[in-house]
Amino acid sequence: MIEIDNRNIFFDKLKTGINLFTGAGFSVLESPSGNRLPVASELCGDICTKFKLDASYSHDLEKLSSILKRNCKKEFQDYLREKYMVQDYNELYDVLNKINISSIITTNIDNLIYSVMDKSSRYYLNSVSHYGPTKKDGYSIEYIPLHGDVLDLDSELYFGKFELCNVSNQKPGLFSMMESALLRKPTVFWGYGFHDGSVSGVLDRVLEDGRQDVWIQLKPGSADIQYFRDLGCKVIIGDTEALLKEINEELGKTKDSSSTERKGESHFWKKYAVPSINQVESLPISDFYREGKTHWYYALTEKAYLTQCVNTIIDAALGNKNVIAVGIPLGGKTMMLMQVACKIGKPTYFVEDLNEAKAKLLCNNAIKDKQEFIILVDNCSEDMVAYKMLAECSYIRTVATSDDFMFESSKHILERVSYKKINIPDIEYNEAQRIFSNIPEDLRKDEFKYKQNDNDKYSILELISANVKGVISKKKIEQSLTRVKIQNEEAFELILLTAYLIYNKSALTTDVLVGYFNSTDINSIRHKIEIVQSYLSDLNVSIDEDIDDQDYYTLRSSMFAKYTHNVASLKFKEDYGRIIKKFIKKVSPCYIYKDYVFKRTAYDAGLFYDIFSDEGDAAYEEVYKNDPSAYTLQQWALYKAKTKRFSEAFSDIDKAIHLQPNNFSVKNARAIILFEANRDKITMEAKSALMEAMSILDKCYNSDKRKIYHAQKYAEFALVFLEKYEESIYIEQAFSWLEELIKKEESMSKKTIGLYEQLKVVR
Repeated sequence: MIEIDNRNIFFDKLKTGINLFTGAGFSVLESPSGNRLPVASELCGDICTKFKLDASYSHDLEKLSSILKRNCKKEFQDYLREKYMVQDYNELYDVLNKINISSIITTNIDNLIYSVMDKSSRYYLNSVSHYGPTKKDGYSIEYIPLHGDVLDLDSELYFGKFELCNVSNQKPGLFSMMESALLRKPTVFWGYGFHDGSVSGVLDRVLEDGRQDVWIQLKPGSADIQYFRDLGCKVIIGDTEALLKEINEELGKTKDSSSTERKGESHFWKKYAVPSINQVESLPISDFYREGKTHWYYALTEKAYLTQCVNTIIDAALGNKNVIAVGIPLGGKTMMLMQVACKIGKPTYFVEDLNEAKAKLLCNNAIKDKQEFIILVDNCSEDMVAYKMLAECSYIRTVATSDDFMFESSKHILERVSYKKINIPDIEYNEAQRIFSNIPEDLRKDEFKYKQNDNDKYSILELISANVKGVISKKKIEQSLTRVKIQNEEAFELILLTAYLIYNKSALTTDVLVGYFNSTDINSIRHKIEIVQSYLSDLNVSIDEDIDDQDYYTLRSSMFAKYTHNVASLKFKEDYGRIIKKFIKKVSPCYIYKDYVFKRTAYDAGLFYDIFSDEGDAAYEEVYKNDPSAYTLQQWALYKAKTKRFSEAFSDIDKAIHLQPNNFSVKNARAIILFEANRDKITMEAKSALMEAMSILDKCYNSDKRKIYHAQKYAEFALVFLEKYEESIYIEQAFSWLEELIKKEESMSKKTIGLYEQLKVVR
């Protein structure tokens, strides 16, 4: 038995909730195949040999790392990822799944803990550096990798002497999250040597606060045993192997209800079950029609009209393992999926915000329970790799939705997956009339309006906009925002910030507000929300606390978020730009809900150009500090091209290509910059450059699985080339590609159809 101060309290905390803070000494155990992660002395010698460095450095990993970061950073980062990628692990680590873990904080860069949790039917890891925070659901473990993460290719791995001294300044959000976690729950420091002054400073503040217990694991004979006890810490004396065995033996005495097999619906699945009418609030039908509010109440009570497409989806779901319904944004897909859940006649489970870690947990539980589960996934294209895991699991059937443009750019991931795709059609005239008749008389307009011409889209959004009295509109929002700006500048800011977050698939949270307003006074933060709610009530729109997690706020009207974003971009451009810059500067990405989805559109070159004109570089500089990735460089380069700074744009896009040489999206961006830099010039050199751009797009189309975007850009430029030089050399190829994509229903978007029709006229 190893020595543990306050032993009974320690094991009680393992059952009720504890943080793990792991260092290099935690990951030392050898795997069944004889593999183990390298210790510093072994790594140093290998590095000196591989990178041809002087043997005098063979005992100082921090100095070696500092040199290699300066001289060959990418090659060194790739080397570290190879060395610290765990393929298998010692089964003693499986005891982690018996512990009630609140957060895991680590200075390790390896993927050992990921590997352990991959098999778990109790937890999934939520890496805040990649995903951002997540709502409390009882299954997620907050994972805070302070020095980088081998699985996140955009994450820098910190090993060097100088960078380790400065990492807390470079990643202040992660260190702030660490401190919050340590103040929230007791913590065991495991295999950690306390070489990082920033961590020691946080520990000092936690001990000063005095509310949470801290255990420090030390090897027998350590000179620091009495030192940590004198500081007020509890001490565990024993190595990693002994402690894992001790925990396994002690927790093995207690029956683990989470691993007990159950018949029917287990406790785990209840989290994702469709609610009953008694479990949801009652809402006025006017909220559905006027604000486009999405809620289970309207599906359960059948107050939302059941379109023919719902039955089409159900029929497909009963005959296919996987079904994906694809349609335009704000076309009513989420409501449709809720209606499917209520009508399909079998137990279904509804999953939002799917990511890879959550998908693994769902699969593990389905396999453990050995019965079929129907899982409905909203917006599956937000993480298509995660959706693929569900689609391939033999115990899971899926029904999913996706925006059309997101599906087009990510469906290549499903290349080997069997699924039925359903294109959500426009609402036909007769059905539109029936829906109109179903609208309560006091809400519907006197005269039914259908689309003006055949090329117009006609989804639920268009139907409601044209046929409902008092419907939320851009004009109303503009008038309301003008009034709020005059009366309360802070409330005006908060409304636009909320729209920016929700329009880009994130959420307003307490942590975002704390950072944005530089205030830790939660009562003050809640008061700001209350003031905004009073203003939004004039539009019958509300910001509400999330039922499951009061640190999150929900805005159920996506229509309001979209219209507010559009109005802010056009009518309040200067204010909106100032708010976005302040948000980027003040709020760390690790506090942005679903950051991995948010950043795909929130920093888009077109958006920044529309809002900032030629003054967007300061915003991109802040984004790049937090995310020095190829994607950030790509968007910054495209932005610079829009402001006619082509030499700077080429410099940035070439850096992006160096970071990701096989990324065809980045190569596509280089073709765009090359074309835009020369389209207005009348020289042979310019024409040659345009032809080179077309050649790049040709290679992208033929080499990349994501063909739609390349084909669209090729067609767009082919038309420009024809107009400029009266040469149709690219028209036939462009027409052929689009025709093939349309025939296969690979792309039915408005942009694809429009380009196709233009090419048909001129070919």
